[in-house]
Amino acid sequence: MNLLDWLHLPLMQRALWAALAGGVGCGLLGVLIVGLRIPFIGVAAAHGAMAGAVAGHLLGVSPMSGAFAGACLAVWLIGPIIEKSRQEHELAVGIVFSTMLGLTFMGMSLAGGEINRLLALLWGSILLLPPDRLVWMAGATALVAALIVGFYPGLRALLVSRKLAAAAGLRDAFLMGLVLTVVGLSVAVYLEALGGLLIFAVLIAPAATARLFARSLPALFVASAALGAGGCLAGVLLSAWWNVGTGAMVIVVLCAAFFVVLIFRRREATRYD
Repeated sequence: MNLLDWLHLPLMQRALWAALAGGVGCGLLGVLIVGLRIPFIGVAAAHGAMAGAVAGHLLGVSPMSGAFAGACLAVWLIGPIIEKSRQEHELAVGIVFSTMLGLTFMGMSLAGGEINRLLALLWGSILLLPPDRLVWMAGATALVAALIVGFYPGLRALLVSRKLAAAAGLRDAFLMGLVLTVVGLSVAVYLEALGGLLIFAVLIAPAATARLFARSLPALFVASAALGAGGCLAGVLLSAWWNVGTGAMVIVVLCAAFFVVLIFRRREATRYD
């Protein structure tokens, strides 16, 4: 079957729409989490979503509801851990990540014959998404865009310096909590398509690449969203053409774009103004 034949299949069409929605949403979120220097929050949220989905399956409730709860719990735990233990942010994220990973595999060991279905959460199943998931993914991407547009001045100040934002009277704690919540909810929605082990690359690589050439914060958001969408779409198409894993191909494309831009870049760091 050639690539044109693949494009006529409903499952491929759904996969491309999912890649577009997920790539744009993750690209926009990536600018925030990379700019706020919390890149590994995506890993914690993804594994929290996986643990919640597995728990939901075992308890007989919607895995999507469990993923929402798990992702939000994961990102909300980080702040209290830092305050109580006086540890660095990266260590707190590592503790949350490890806890959620352990809970995920413990739950999978209890799943019995359903383990193959749950393992799909690790790698993603963008080619097997039901139609209603596209609506959820589009909604999550719209939520991310609404966050950026609605709170742009405050987010820009946070990206410059959280301390300066607080000194200027901005509600930095509220904005950080809002960003973390949206990250958790969005990652939970994207989990089934992109996979818990792969979503980190889709969150980080487009933003990291865009920072190499974007000259302003608006340009950074646009470039990262475009790179996320383009990389996901190209990865899905190339995986069908070459008959390789979709998630792996998406990561290779996104990371290859980073290295190409890195080699040829000629600019200074992005300015948040």
